[in-house]
Amino acid sequence: MKYLKGILVGAAVSAITVIIFSVTSVVLMSHFPEVVVRIFPAQKHELGWGEFYAVDFPLWPVVTVGLLVFAIAFSWTLRRASP
Repeated sequence: MKYLKGILVGAAVSAITVIIFSVTSVVLMSHFPEVVVRIFPAQKHELGWGEFYAVDFPLWPVVTVGLLVFAIAFSWTLRRASP
């Protein structure tokens, strides 16, 4: 039971952290585009009629933060569980 509880707590905290991280990144992209272009390089896309530049938001920071928070919350929940 304590493993199931640890997995559920870890998944919930991980989901909340990923949502907060993503929303913060999008807000920073919309308010400070010159800083974001330095961090995330703009990619050139062609559709056949023309081309445009878009900032591609990388997924690896979000996944890394989510997995790290999941591991911390899971281990913390298992340590707090009574033997």
